[in-house]
Amino acid sequence: MTWVLAAAADLLLGGVCAGCGRPGVAACPSCRRRLGRAPVHRVARPLPGFPLTFARGHYGEELRGLLIAFKERQRLGLGPVLGDALVPALARLLLEHPAPQVCLVPAPSAASRIRERGYDVTWIMARRAASGLRSLGVRARAGRWLRQRPGMRDQSELDREHRRVNASGGLVAAHAGAAVVIVVDDIVTTGSTLCAATAALATAGHRVLGAAVIADTRRLGPRG
Repeated sequence: MTWVLAAAADLLLGGVCAGCGRPGVAACPSCRRRLGRAPVHRVARPLPGFPLTFARGHYGEELRGLLIAFKERQRLGLGPVLGDALVPALARLLLEHPAPQVCLVPAPSAASRIRERGYDVTWIMARRAASGLRSLGVRARAGRWLRQRPGMRDQSELDREHRRVNASGGLVAAHAGAAVVIVVDDIVTTGSTLCAATAALATAGHRVLGAAVIADTRRLGPRG
């Protein structure tokens, strides 16, 4: 289903804005404006190997609603909205570490979750964000270069300590080389997934600039 058809389906089925609940399609203009004004901030996690990471906003209010609707309620029209929201966080990272060419590598979802949803959340966002970077003059692409090792559990099912253990060594790079890459994900919680993704890509020979996410679950942390 194309994004246009997804939006039309929302409208025909009496859809509401996933952010505020007003009648509309995917995300209403008001929520889009608020998302556009959300300040990018640096994410802090006290974990060895945690990459330089920027988030578009905090996991609350409208942003939480948009992410849940896209991930769990098949609101496919939100894919472009959330992919575009990643671009400022990516741009901020590239200000810190300029690179003329970059590959956006999404943190992989469990195969079972992708089958259940019928689409790959982080892959959709990474592709859209790469398109946004290209419009800014950056030679960007997206690559599914990470996969989960067999037996790795869904991180959303685990508490903080078990997330760290589960993610440690749980990801492997399916593509080796010497590319400049940025890890992208929807939400950062403990930070263990981003650490594992960074380690796997570095082991495969890639230069990891850092990571960019839509939402940070912590309210406190260094700004800038």
